[in-house]
Amino acid sequence: MQEKHVDTYREEAHELLSELESSLLELEGSPGDIELVGRIFRAMHTIKGSGAMFGFDEIAAFTHEVETVFDNVRHGTLQVTRDLIDLTLKARDCIRLMLDEPDNKSSEEMAAAILSSLRALVSGGDESDTHLLETAEAIREESCAPAAAEGGSQTYRIRFTPARHLFRTGTNPLPLLNELRSLGECSVTTYFGAIPPLEAIDPESCYAKWDVILTTSQGLNAVKDVFIFVENDAEVSIEAIDENPSGEGDVKRLGEILVDRGDVDRQDVERVLQDRKPIGELLVESGVTTSANVI
Repeated sequence: MQEKHVDTYREEAHELLSELESSLLELEGSPGDIELVGRIFRAMHTIKGSGAMFGFDEIAAFTHEVETVFDNVRHGTLQVTRDLIDLTLKARDCIRLMLDEPDNKSSEEMAAAILSSLRALVSGGDESDTHLLETAEAIREESCAPAAAEGGSQTYRIRFTPARHLFRTGTNPLPLLNELRSLGECSVTTYFGAIPPLEAIDPESCYAKWDVILTTSQGLNAVKDVFIFVENDAEVSIEAIDENPSGEGDVKRLGEILVDRGDVDRQDVERVLQDRKPIGELLVESGVTTSANVI
């Protein structure tokens, strides 16, 4: 079964590499076309994500580095140039070599040379950086710092309901949840209510779904990108929600999730919230401060 999934990945990766090539050639004539940049980013993101799931770790690691460069292009911190397009075309050839000839060691030298050139491109000619991702992220964070100060973080409620056949595609949902966790403060609630009796369980079917509360400064596109390569095999809802300055936000959001799922009644949630002691009283009882400080 796994070999079948690997063959499927190779086939899809070849299609994505062809799409990548055509998009790069179009971008050469329209370097300001942000839609083309998005197509290139999504193709590499899919190759990376699916590659990691099917054990193509070298492809995933290499593609992640190149993807990071185009993430900077998407955010306006790096311009599209002929050198960037040429290097990305070479990266596409390198990925194809890794895919078709995994035992060919020449791909390692090829990948190293491409990443070295990309480091120089991103850092303005200085190849002393040891890791492309660190360089690109530093440039992006510096450029985005004023926007972050103005807009701050945003909290999203994400409902991720995989199709029942998800496992049959060879997809593991756990890396997606881990990728969400890497974006910021994240709370994940798993719902197992659809699991049938033991005798009726199909081990190749996915019965779980997830509710996620994520607070991140990375923006909505970064959240959407996590689900790019399962968008046809899952229902994904992403909703921006307001933070609650009273400190009860996490409890209320979790309560809303449980109410929506039918696990508890709304009246019970409201009763529990009303019975909660004020934060000042809890701090005094725990001994970390005095009543005089919280008046």
